[in-house]
Amino acid sequence: NLYSTLQYAKKATHFYADQAEFDADRAKPVADGGRSDGGAYDCTGVTYVAGDLSLGSLIATGTGILVCSGNINLSGNITRANPNTVFSLIARRGTVLVNAGCNRIEAAVFTNGCIQNAAGNALKIDGNLVMNGCRRDVLNSIEVFYNSAACRVTPLSVMRDVGKFEPKRYI
Repeated sequence: NLYSTLQYAKKATHFYADQAEFDADRAKPVADGGRSDGGAYDCTGVTYVAGDLSLGSLIATGTGILVCSGNINLSGNITRANPNTVFSLIARRGTVLVNAGCNRIEAAVFTNGCIQNAAGNALKIDGNLVMNGCRRDVLNSIEVFYNSAACRVTPLSVMRDVGKFEPKRYI
């Protein structure tokens, strides 16, 4: 499901008013109430960041989504720590801007506009890509490898009658 930014903010297990709050929490170990799990970002739950968000290299672990109300600017690779990680990046009212340092995204990606990939940057997305708009002049070189296992916790989660009862769906 895709919600409004207000609904994501209300549902968030982690709410950050800006980039600085997100970065401070991301640097603290999980044991101290932060989001760092041995160097990897613990993405568990719904994380909401108000405004724009800039990410360098990020290794995600857990099951969760990172929602930003503005643009998501990527300057490094976004990877999963292990095969059990299910991670989504959502630029709800903005777009995903990919710079030359980012050539791999291992996540389900949603952008309200069209993903903008730097000219000459060969980008590979291992997960999926959903865009509300498409402009060929800013896509450049993007390959999307749909990886259903990286986009949902279990095949049962997509079955309407039983999916809502799947315990892993809400972890």
